Amino acid sequence: MLVLTRRIGESLMIGSRVTVTVVAVKGSQIRGGTL
Repeated sequence: MLVLTRRIGESLMIGSRVTVTVVAVKGSQIRGGTL
């Protein structure tokens, strides 16, 4: 399992075409947005 740490507003690139951005954190769950 890969575990990454990101803060609200930070992004993670998957390949060259997909970006996942942390939108909100509530307890142990995150809400992410893709672009």
